[in-house]
Amino acid sequence: MSWPRPARLVAWTLLLAAAVGQVRVWSSDRGFWLDELSVAINLRERAWSELPGGLEYYQVAPVGWLAVTKALREWVGEAEVVLRLPSLVAGVALLVLTMVIARRAVGEWASAVAVGLVGFSPTLLYYSGELKQYAVETAVALGLLLLGDELLRRDPQRRQGAEQENGWRWPVLAAGAGLVAVAVTLSYSALIVLAGVTAGLAAIFAARRQWPAMAVLFLAAAPAAALGVGLAWYRRLYPLAPNQDTWFAHGMPVPGAGVGDVVAWLPQTWTGFVASPLGWRSGWWTLGLVAIGLVALLRRGRGHWAAMAAGVLAMAMVAAVLRGYPLADRVALYLVTPVILLVVAGVDGVARGVRWVARQIQLVPATAAGTAAAVVAAVAVVMPGPPVGDGVQQMLAPPDRDRGREVLADLAGRVRPGDVVIANWFAEQLGRWYGLEVAGLVRMAPAEDPQLCRPDSVDALLAGASRAWYLHGAPPGSEPADHTVRVAAQLAQRGRIVDAWTLGEDGLSNEPGWILLDLTAGPDPTPPTVEPHPDFACLTETEGVANEHQLTRGGRS
Repeated sequence: MSWPRPARLVAWTLLLAAAVGQVRVWSSDRGFWLDELSVAINLRERAWSELPGGLEYYQVAPVGWLAVTKALREWVGEAEVVLRLPSLVAGVALLVLTMVIARRAVGEWASAVAVGLVGFSPTLLYYSGELKQYAVETAVALGLLLLGDELLRRDPQRRQGAEQENGWRWPVLAAGAGLVAVAVTLSYSALIVLAGVTAGLAAIFAARRQWPAMAVLFLAAAPAAALGVGLAWYRRLYPLAPNQDTWFAHGMPVPGAGVGDVVAWLPQTWTGFVASPLGWRSGWWTLGLVAIGLVALLRRGRGHWAAMAAGVLAMAMVAAVLRGYPLADRVALYLVTPVILLVVAGVDGVARGVRWVARQIQLVPATAAGTAAAVVAAVAVVMPGPPVGDGVQQMLAPPDRDRGREVLADLAGRVRPGDVVIANWFAEQLGRWYGLEVAGLVRMAPAEDPQLCRPDSVDALLAGASRAWYLHGAPPGSEPADHTVRVAAQLAQRGRIVDAWTLGEDGLSNEPGWILLDLTAGPDPTPPTVEPHPDFACLTETEGVANEHQLTRGGRS
């Protein structure tokens, strides 16, 4: 019996451990949070033909991913673990792709290190168990890199014999083109990765003066590129969230930015990307290792990997500069693994450089190996090491994004005949998905705007009820931190607050919860107090008011 090489054994061990962790995160009994609820409602209520266009709640997701998840909902069920299954499958596929690509591009031990860094990344772990497309996009990005390598390996000018005479195997190329076409339906970022891989391989073919190979490359990529551009263009016909720029800090330059503004923006977006989603601490050490990795790949005759990775990073920057796709936070998750691969190549290059220096000064091999290990350890310490401990902790205790499902289940068990339930928009999805009837939605509006401020509409919602429940969810940062308290203060003018679901010791908060109002007891003698705010001074029903959270074309208004 022959045992596998130590590096390969370590890589497989880490891969299995990370896969078990992903299954643990995916299978944890977590309710959907706001964005997941929005996607789930679209999957339930939108027709198949409506998936390529605009979605309710301004959700943006690739049509292929939506179709796969909708099929699962209809054929298997709509439990949380079912709808999150594509993310788990993509997470496990990502681990396998990382191992294969790192082994091809760098080497056996680099493969083990890359699998460890990717497999225990808290961000990648989290999105392998969420009803969002980001884990799928990350796996698709690596899949396109692997397809690029396969295309180059099948270059007839690198092979001998019959295949040299027959040229490209067109069935293989057609299959590859078909896979890339599928990829752009599963991932919006696949279009960026496809452009980067194509540009990188084209540079390699141009350097070798392989013009027929370049023509074949463009021919194979053209159908998928056209499909991806068409899907993106069609989606842009529908409204996007008006304040999406504020969600991804430094993800794009400011509107109308000049050359100087873009140059000043580049360091900000890189350090922001390293902080999230990469989750490391120092953008400059990371950038240094990425640069070393590119040079090391070139020196080792693996320039096509350097070209493809550099092409992907360059196209991501271009997409962000053109304000087409932010380079920040979860939407940039597809870049995490390519960057980790380059960092691993950089560490490997440092170790090889130290060994070369040791040989030149005639150090004994043991000393050279020890020196290389010391340099690698020093780089790993100075470099912003990935929070592997956070990843392990997440495997042991998967985090809840919020407790909305538990809040709603508690409220559903308390509501009595004659009660009325109202909610803010951020909790409306809870009732809509989990089956609690909500009489109406309310929000805070400027008191001086007669079109927006209609307090009588709230009185109409509460009319005839003896008790009222206000269900609130977690709003984004655009709402004031005391938003729930402000609503409670307005409700206290209509009845006495007799109970509330509170999180922590700070009383009412913007986290999911509920407030119970006794409408028969008169105004509350001790209402919550807040500082006046002109934009959040009037409680009004959202129906009939321009609601920026709903899709106005093709959806509910």
